[in-house]
Amino acid sequence: MRLALTVLSENPHPKIDIYLDSFPCAPPLALQAWQRVTRLAEDKSIQIRSLIVKVDRESMRSLLPHLPNHPLPRLEELELVVVDGQDYISSMDDFIPEIPSDHPPLYSLKLEVIAIPLENTIFNGLRKLELIWLSLPLPTTDSFLDVLDRCTGLEILVLDSSPPLLVEKVDCPNHYRTVELSHLKTFRVSDDRVEQIVHLLLHLSLPPTTTIGLEWVVEDDWNWNHFFEDLPALSLALQVLGVVEWLDVKFTGGDYSDAYIKAGRDTLGLRPPLLLISLEGEGEQPKSVGFEIVMLSFPHLFSSSTQLRHLNVTCDDQFLSLEIWADALTAFPYITTLDYSSISSYIENLGPTEEELRQFFASPQVATLCPRLSTVNILVHVLHGCD
Repeated sequence: MRLALTVLSENPHPKIDIYLDSFPCAPPLALQAWQRVTRLAEDKSIQIRSLIVKVDRESMRSLLPHLPNHPLPRLEELELVVVDGQDYISSMDDFIPEIPSDHPPLYSLKLEVIAIPLENTIFNGLRKLELIWLSLPLPTTDSFLDVLDRCTGLEILVLDSSPPLLVEKVDCPNHYRTVELSHLKTFRVSDDRVEQIVHLLLHLSLPPTTTIGLEWVVEDDWNWNHFFEDLPALSLALQVLGVVEWLDVKFTGGDYSDAYIKAGRDTLGLRPPLLLISLEGEGEQPKSVGFEIVMLSFPHLFSSSTQLRHLNVTCDDQFLSLEIWADALTAFPYITTLDYSSISSYIENLGPTEEELRQFFASPQVATLCPRLSTVNILVHVLHGCD
């Protein structure tokens, strides 16, 4: 067991970060380290600001019952992580302390491989909440909204491989219960089943500058066609996002394929991304299948986002036919600028040449689809001699 103390201030009342880190560790050693923490907590001249505990499952079980008996009234950040990953802690009802009413709320809470009832007061008043690999019964949308209702000053919300919401049937979709998170800057979801989490967006009132990050974590045998199954969820995210003015797409092919999509609105020329979509797939797929599916999804995703002005597409070892381009461009009738670059390590480039692409984007067909398109930048490069 290692106990590391970091003094963050030299004033008479220093703030201290406490980091308990061990893997593996016997529970008695964890308790010895915790006793050192409690002795520090008894020193009124010291303010324990941050407590990070990363230990194996059994050590965590031995530590958590002691938390209620040794409250840390100045604690701002709490991070509890089970690091061995062999088994989930099924229930923390008897272990996690309720925060006393006379104590200030936590600023930041991160839980990894630990289950805590959503009714616990530890969630109250948070500014940052990270839930990672939790083992919980399916929470209802209402129960999770109750958590958010108790921390309306939330700035960062991260859900990484957390259990999906149990989506209730809504008789009247126009009368969703909503929670206003007027300070939220970042909402990030990483999972292979994000549709339930994205459903949560319909229940949130967010400021126009909130960045929504969606990351698909997929199995080795994932098929890119499954992406279409998630289009309704993505459409919900775009409804929250509203008007889209620019879109960046980057795709990498090969045995392991991934796509990264950024979308946003111009704000003071800074172009902050308001929607980030990351897709990863591995397995035997025909060349260009993944990229084609992503591009063909655009008419479904952006049919209501008629303000898109700038499209930037970058791909490696992937080829798009002119027919695919024509289908994708139907989503962007107001586009004015298009940038496209492709680098291939194949001697035989199966896609259209740079000249063919230039002729296509200057054709009457594209002029009809995108009458405002005035600037097209194209680079197609084949690395001859590569294996």
